[in-house]
Amino acid sequence: MRRMTFIVGILIWTAFSASVRADSNPDAVSVGGAVDHPGDWTIARLKSDLAADVTSISYTTHGQKHTSDAVPLLSLLKAAGVQT
Repeated sequence: MRRMTFIVGILIWTAFSASVRADSNPDAVSVGGAVDHPGDWTIARLKSDLAADVTSISYTTHGQKHTSDAVPLLSLLKAAGVQT
């Protein structure tokens, strides 16, 4: 019985998390909860609101070098108004 409860719990959690993801913007990072400014952070919003924090990074994958622009997670959380 305990195992069945666990399995049912996993299935409910999986269904709930899938429905939450279906409602969110796949091209954005969503910040919510105990923050002053919850919402979706699209690439355009990150580039405009956090332009001073955008950093160019270089990395290698499968033997090929790549570069990308990135924003530190801490900058995003501070901009969202994480309560500490």
